[in-house]
Formats: sequence, structure tokens, C-alpha cells
Amino acid sequence: MDDIFILIPLLLYLWKEMGNRSITVRLWLPAVPLGLIAVYLLYNALVVHALFPTSGAVKAGFALNRNWSEIESVLLPSKGSWVLMKEDRMAGFAERSYRAYLLLVPTLVCAAYLLRSKHRWSLIGMACAGVVLKGLYNLFFVALFNQGWWYFGSSVLIANLVIALWIDRSIGTYWTRWSHVCATYAVAFLLISFSFNAQVSQRLTSGQADWEMAILQRRDVIRSLVLESGGDRFIEMNDGIITYATGMTGLAGTGLALDVEATRAIQNGNLLSLAAKRNYHLMVAAGSYRMMVDEYLKFRARGFRGYMGQFKGQELDHFKLEPVAHDDPTDLTIYRIVPIP
Repeated sequence: MDDIFILIPLLLYLWKEMGNRSITVRLWLPAVPLGLIAVYLLYNALVVHALFPTSGAVKAGFALNRNWSEIESVLLPSKGSWVLMKEDRMAGFAERSYRAYLLLVPTLVCAAYLLRSKHRWSLIGMACAGVVLKGLYNLFFVALFNQGWWYFGSSVLIANLVIALWIDRSIGTYWTRWSHVCATYAVAFLLISFSFNAQVSQRLTSGQADWEMAILQRRDVIRSLVLESGGDRFIEMNDGIITYATGMTGLAGTGLALDVEATRAIQNGNLLSLAAKRNYHLMVAAGSYRMMVDEYLKFRARGFRGYMGQFKGQELDHFKLEPVAHDDPTDLTIYRIVPIP
């Protein structure tokens, strides 16, 4: 949905370029993309009784302070990057860094183009304006960890085009400064390559594909563990694979696939209270999500009161999570959600 920020400047440019065409012809230009968006929103309204996707509702909100803290922890050694880069925290550094670079680099490249170019009101200029608008929106209103690599495809494509144009012009016009140009691009390339290499290495060494396959193969074992832990339903901290594999009733702890009432609850910081009313007394997490939950519990024991994924720290002042079962092949842990008197 945030790609609409790129679409709007492009539509304005195309509207202008249509010159003296009739208003009817001009209206067909925005009618096609806006019609597709309208169909999508209508589908949401009919299926989940809300116009916008629940994932978008959960991700929305002012996030600049949180995002800036995450970006600083990657870019500045004094803010934690050296700690994050240690072997036991490489996953954390890779997760932060690839998102930070994908958010910042295309936005800054396109902003530089708009500031330096004499052709701002051109097709590529308007595309750059859209990238900047999209980048600022995500920086201000979407938490960094809610942004996946697929968020940035259009932004990276446009930024790459700008860089290609710069290189072409640098070779043709500023040959004497070629060494400076090469050095600049080399530094940027190494920064981004290191980030992606860290991310890819983490994914390969984490055995993610193995545990996902194991979850499907051990669905009966997981179902038995849940029942033995005292429930027939659970809050899932993964992206739905455990609910899908077991066929049991689940509630999305990530917030990305909730009903309207539960979406409001997670935004207000009382999803665990609502879950208790719906007889959800267990939480399940596997793989990197299990690592996230366990790491949070360790930090919380030391006094940390920040977010656990989408769960606000204040909410966890009223509930505690107790590990009650673990399955090694799937790296899956079941936690009992216990109200704190």
C-alpha cells in the first residue's frame, strides 16, 4: 500500500504530459490504479469488516523515535553496532542493518537527485519524489522491524536507475574525478554488501528451512504438546505456519492477521487480556521468533520494559510467560501466559 506514494507523483507527471487531451481521457489515467485499489479495499471490508488490512492498522503509528534508535544502533559503534556484530548477536545486527540500508539508501539517493538535478519535473524526477515520500512515511510511521525486504523493491529499482545515470554522466563529463566517484560507490557497495551478506549468512546458518519442514512433519507432536500444556489454542508468534500445520485455533501475536477487535486490542496494549477472555492461555514460538521471545524475557528480567514484537511493555507488566514445553527438532517452545495478581 505504501507504494501509492510513488504512484501519486507519477500520475501527476503523466497528467501534465497529456497536454490538451480532454478531461474524460485524463480521468482514465488515475481510474485504473485507483479502481484496483478500491476493489482491494472492498474485498477487505467484506472479509474482515475493515477497509484497510489489519497488518497495516497494526503497523501504523508514530515510529520515528523507535526507528531512529534502531538506525543508530547499526550506524554508530557508540550506540551498539559493535555489540550487535558479535557472533552471538549477528542475527540481530543483520536484521536491523538490511532494513536500515534499504530504507535509507534509496531515499537519500533520490533526495540527492531532486536537490541536484535540473530535470526534477521529469519521469525519473517524479519517481524519485515518490521514493522520498515513501521513505519518509516508513521512517516516521512504520517500525523498522515491520518492514520486510519486499517493501523496497520499487525504491531500490528507481535508486539503481539514478545511480546508473550518475555513473554514466561521471564517466562522460567528469573523467578526471573518476577516482573519487569509484571510491564513493565502493564504500556504499561495501556497506550494503556487508549487510546483505550478514543477512544471507544468518538465514543459511539458522537452518530456517529445516525447522519449517520439521514443523510440517511434526505437526502431530506439536499438537500433542499444546494439549498437554493445558490448552487447545494458542497465540502464535510466527507468521502462521504453526497454526496452519497443526490445524489448531491460533491468534496472531505478530498482529498481522487479527480481527478488528483484536487489532484494536494490540494497538491499545491489551491483547493478552482479550486473549484470556477468549481462552487463550498459551503462546507458541519457533525458530528466530522463539529466540526473540527468550531474548526479550532475559532483558525484561534485567529491567527492560520495551516492546516484545507488537506487545507493549506495559501489557507484560500484568502477565508473565512461563516456558512449559519445548520441541528440539522444530526449535519450538510453548509458554503459559500467567496473569500477575
